[in-house]
Amino acid sequence: MSGETGLPVMTGAELAGWRQWLGLTTSQLAAQLGIRDGKRLREWFRGWDQRGRVIAVPDGVAKEVAELVTEQEQDVADLIKSALAGDGVIRVPREGDRDGMPAEWWIAAAVRARRQHPELRIDWANPGEQR
Repeated sequence: MSGETGLPVMTGAELAGWRQWLGLTTSQLAAQLGIRDGKRLREWFRGWDQRGRVIAVPDGVAKEVAELVTEQEQDVADLIKSALAGDGVIRVPREGDRDGMPAEWWIAAAVRARRQHPELRIDWANPGEQR
């Protein structure tokens, strides 16, 4: 499916940009999308495969990435709400996962939250702390 521009629903450049926006590595994004081999994801980023054939990001993958963006937007709102109700500090994990998402996801969400509310601060969570 393509738009008026003749481009697919999501280009490889857009996929790469969303990966960075979400704060995920290629391997982490592949895991979130249920893709076992990051090679396919890297081909989608480039827009062609090993043989030089043009390939597009599948519409289903574009939809899943859009859902991840929406999920992170909700996490941003939740981080803001929690910090404003507490001591004004957004606590993020230094490593590992929280609620099924890697630490990098939470750092990216926290930076977006602080961008919306500059009065908030970001700090590392204590090990085992959830929010």
